[in-house]
Amino acid sequence: MSVRTVWAGNSEVVLYTNTNGMFSYSTRGNEWEHRAEYVTGTAVQMVKDIFQAASVNYELKLRNLTVGLERAKAKANTGYLAASKDAELSNDYLWIGPIARDYWAFYAKRDSDVRVDSLNDLRGLKIGGHRNSPVTKFLQEKGIAVRTEKEDYVNPYRLNYDLIDIWATTRGSSFKLAFESGYPEIMEVYRLDSYIELYLALNKNTDKKVVRKLTDAYHEMILHGRRWY
Repeated sequence: MSVRTVWAGNSEVVLYTNTNGMFSYSTRGNEWEHRAEYVTGTAVQMVKDIFQAASVNYELKLRNLTVGLERAKAKANTGYLAASKDAELSNDYLWIGPIARDYWAFYAKRDSDVRVDSLNDLRGLKIGGHRNSPVTKFLQEKGIAVRTEKEDYVNPYRLNYDLIDIWATTRGSSFKLAFESGYPEIMEVYRLDSYIELYLALNKNTDKKVVRKLTDAYHEMILHGRRWY
């Protein structure tokens, strides 16, 4: 079966993703991509396989987190991956998955003497995070201030130059982002024990036949042991 990626005007679903460590990234190191062939990662490949198995045409674009989620929410037959199915988002989309798993983790500079044994230890520290990311929202809901950036790859730079004490992110993205940003000297100082599951989030007005084909393809793949997490 051939891969059914097509360009504007012919696709049944338009997908968005963002740079997120091993889960989704540009093969060319770009911040933006317009073609599926230049976007890869464990979550991306899982979704590509689902669409191929379901024989559904799609476009896939690399943008930032906020743009991807907003467009998937606003436009029919549009989706975003990989999203955390948290309370704030759960009623805004149709969900297929999980397609990946990850842990929320907290990082300091390699030579830092900061010690974190609980979430409470984060209070009073300068915490950096990705704007609108699930871990940032989680901390803010706990009353822990987060200094956010539009793109998460800025945070290793901020960590290196002591603009923040702790970078709140995910295990799946941390070291790859730090390496690619040119500031790989980080260390994990705390991790939440429970994992988070990531999904393909589809606009609620996506064609019902398409949603059913994708859902059936996903479950068939899982039944036969095909998963990327």
